[in-house]
Amino acid sequence: MPILLPGDEVIGSLGCYSPMKSTDYIRQKGIFRLLQELAAGIVRAIAEPAD
Repeated sequence: MPILLPGDEVIGSLGCYSPMKSTDYIRQKGIFRLLQELAAGIVRAIAEPAD
């Protein structure tokens, strides 16, 4: 999962090792959704002005 800044600048990526034989479709979707949420949270944290 790429971590993108505005303008589609890639600043990093997130991933997860998950054996396909033991990971069903529902779990795959859940992992993907979690990675998306984590990437969005990182972008928000970077975009917030420092105190």
